[in-house]
Amino acid sequence: MEQPHKRILVVSQHYWPENFRITDICRGFAESGVEVDVLCGLPNYPKGEWFEGYCYAGPRRQQHEGAQLFRAGEVPRRRQHGRAHFSELCVVACVCAVQPAQAARAAL
Repeated sequence: MEQPHKRILVVSQHYWPENFRITDICRGFAESGVEVDVLCGLPNYPKGEWFEGYCYAGPRRQQHEGAQLFRAGEVPRRRQHGRAHFSELCVVACVCAVQPAQAARAAL
């Protein structure tokens, strides 16, 4: 009997090119044949400024080491604590909006 196709959705505010372990974990899943979708924010950690090549407009979809990335819009925090919470809420709101679409796609 053929094994079912495995897929996961990872939700993390931080992901490549930011230096967080979740990127390595997702690479491992992809290398083992799991289809990996990642819902994450735009890279701006630790300075609270977007990395070079990123802005509010995106890029919103990328591929990295076998994972398909879906980047949520967020306001960089620029070391202001109130903005840090707003930035986290932006990612949560995107999860709430995207999750039903991801679930429908997984059912296909």
